[in-house]
Amino acid sequence: MWRKFYAPISVWMWHFLVFVCGAVELSNVAMALGELAEGTSKWSYTTGNVIDSSAAIGRDGTIYVGSYDQKLYAFNPDGTTRWTFAAGGWIFSSPMVGHDGTIYVGAGNGRLHAIGPDGNLKWSYDTGKPVLSSPAIGRDGCIYIHIDGKLIAVGTDGNLKWEYVKTVNGSYNYSSPAVGADGVVYFGSVDKNVYAVNSDGTLKWTFLTGNYVETTAAIGADGTIYIGSGDRKLYALNPDGSLKWFYLTGGYIDSSAAIASDGTIYVGSADKKLHAIHPDGTPKWTFSTQREIHASPAIRSDGVIYISSMDGTLYAVEPDGNLRWSFVTAGAMDASPTIGEDGTVYIGSKDRNFYALEGLGGLADTPWPKFHYNIGQGGSLHEPIPGDANLDGMVNVGDLGILAANYGTMIGADWATADFNQDGMVDIGDLGIFAANYGHGIPVSEAIDRSADFTEVLDTAIDNTAKPIDDAPCSVLALPLIMILFLAVWPWGNFEITG
Repeated sequence: MWRKFYAPISVWMWHFLVFVCGAVELSNVAMALGELAEGTSKWSYTTGNVIDSSAAIGRDGTIYVGSYDQKLYAFNPDGTTRWTFAAGGWIFSSPMVGHDGTIYVGAGNGRLHAIGPDGNLKWSYDTGKPVLSSPAIGRDGCIYIHIDGKLIAVGTDGNLKWEYVKTVNGSYNYSSPAVGADGVVYFGSVDKNVYAVNSDGTLKWTFLTGNYVETTAAIGADGTIYIGSGDRKLYALNPDGSLKWFYLTGGYIDSSAAIASDGTIYVGSADKKLHAIHPDGTPKWTFSTQREIHASPAIRSDGVIYISSMDGTLYAVEPDGNLRWSFVTAGAMDASPTIGEDGTVYIGSKDRNFYALEGLGGLADTPWPKFHYNIGQGGSLHEPIPGDANLDGMVNVGDLGILAANYGTMIGADWATADFNQDGMVDIGDLGIFAANYGHGIPVSEAIDRSADFTEVLDTAIDNTAKPIDDAPCSVLALPLIMILFLAVWPWGNFEITG
């Protein structure tokens, strides 16, 4: 606790200079302190082929990205290689980090790989067709992947749970699944349709557009589904599949949308422009690049938008549509940017290089700030309930048993071992998160955040707005009761209670 009061001298100097200098640009102040200005390269790494894959970031800060050289790379934040994984086929698919730290990625050999944080293969599922889309994850850990003519649901053990087969096959499908808060899976197809499939594999609805749909859906706070089509339109669809509005651009849309805190929707187009659209579907502004935009925008905490273009440039655009800075690579860019917690911007290029650029501010806390939603690229609002270690949809005694059996251990950031805040240790912070949500089966948006520490939980537990299920104890009593129960069972050592 005490360390937070002792900031480095450079940090105090930074705040002093910002206060005194006022009008001086922050980037110039940073340079005066010997720090990199935003938009400059921190490091880069040359792979063996082009990079179209968008990077995912694990809870421990490890960066994962695929290349056409058939390798998945794991980088430390300083740019050193942690490990590489031979996928057996080129990688266009963007990796996704699961609840327990497992990395999922598709490859050109038709395999969906599940790889442990140590770089070792856990399992591999043969889809039978090249995997171009990126996997998404449900609350129970189910992995969704869209391939030729069908949506596949694979369990955490690597076995098929179900598949929804469409009428069109024989074509590549780039649209990745996106999962709503209710578990419904949305994706597009070359047959011009947008599909909504329930979590049990049954069809909910379809919506017909005017051309192929290769983009991935973004989901708004009110459940609106935003998805682009080759017919040049961005569609806003209601959760029931009816049309809310559409916005016409000047070219086909391969870019997936991002949603800002004020509801502004950002999307790129083959008309070479980044479009900013009001929540009612009316135009706000456009920003022009030199070539088509296939990548998806990412929004940082202060509202600045990062977007890459086929002109080989990553642009940082102000919320008013003006250019802040740009970074030029030696190749076209299909990959979308990812923003680390420290503000670093990660992006791959067809020049075979993977870049880490200096930035200011992490990923924005908005309804859908980037491709596939978050830095782990889970593509899902249907996330686990904090405290639900066994992922059965309830925070109960079974989860307490798992927490007690692992309490005090440092076994890596793993949801399944009750490390709910994923700080690498099962400790009192995780117990607090568990206690605040005990007895609930609730949407994640209504639960105590996984990043909460014990003191925060003490304050929030007495005013928990989560909806209890039948006979759930009230939050005021839950904490002391659980503390007593925990102290009673913890000394018995390693055991597991199943709930």
